[in-house]
Amino acid sequence: MPNMRFVLVLMAAISLLPGATSQVTGIPGTSIPECPINYYGETYFSPSGIAVENVFELNFGNSDFMTFTFEVPVQPFSFDSIFDVANETSEFALNLPDLVGTSDCFYGIILFSGPNAIQILFRTFGNQGAYLVDSPVPLNVTTTVGGQLVSTTELSAGKTYAYLRGCRHEGQFYPVGTKTLVSATVFVTCNSTAFLTVSNYDPRCSTKSGCTMTVIWSPIDQPTPTEIPLTMTPETISTT
Repeated sequence: MPNMRFVLVLMAAISLLPGATSQVTGIPGTSIPECPINYYGETYFSPSGIAVENVFELNFGNSDFMTFTFEVPVQPFSFDSIFDVANETSEFALNLPDLVGTSDCFYGIILFSGPNAIQILFRTFGNQGAYLVDSPVPLNVTTTVGGQLVSTTELSAGKTYAYLRGCRHEGQFYPVGTKTLVSATVFVTCNSTAFLTVSNYDPRCSTKSGCTMTVIWSPIDQPTPTEIPLTMTPETISTT
């Protein structure tokens, strides 16, 4: 169930549309100073947003950002961090079953695209980030990490839940499921719950078996971003 304070903020936003006859003047509850957003393995607080024509860009820092593209011009209305605990019975966890643990708060954004109000909520469950887009109109969402495109997704009208998860090590991004030898002695694993393991050996091999270590995916051998952008298949999203 949506947080009541955020619902009232949305009601206040709608009341400011042209032709509205009333406004919500008192909003009960108190927002918290900050709510962490886990964005592909990096934690951020209070991202900045800017709207240009029909594109809203949400910047986290370090060339990490998302874009939300609509058919008509868009404008941001509110940004808020709200204390609201979600657990394994929440809509987030039910729609994204790989989420584990609890989320103590969410970071919410309200946008307007024409007369339509759009809600975007971010939650962090342990090592994993996730977001919800609740929109009465279709839109396109892209995610970028370190200046490199990670995913682009066309969303239909309605509610869409999606993961924002991955691992970071020494400035490098590793998608969930990565198992890679990054140097002669360092092996990195990013498991299904975005838990990072860095070891000084390859757990797939045994010195007794005499097998040869094989690089599954090594970012240190990839071209620079200006030559070939990092792309990966977007994770399965849940639309309800």
